[in-house]
Amino acid sequence: MYQSIHSACEELRTMDPPQAKDAGRLYRIAMEKKGIFGKGGVPIEYARFQTDTPGKEAWNHGWTR
Repeated sequence: MYQSIHSACEELRTMDPPQAKDAGRLYRIAMEKKGIFGKGGVPIEYARFQTDTPGKEAWNHGWTR
């Protein structure tokens, strides 16, 4: 999936000739994140606590729905 997204972004970036006035315009638009987090929203990467260590218990086998 990563390779597909990378290829698509690279195709958007190189679609126009380098000397064109708006070269890479579609790529820049695709990379913008305007309005996807809602009004005043925060990306999930910043909203959740970042941890470097795993939890004390890897899996709670006693949990049921």
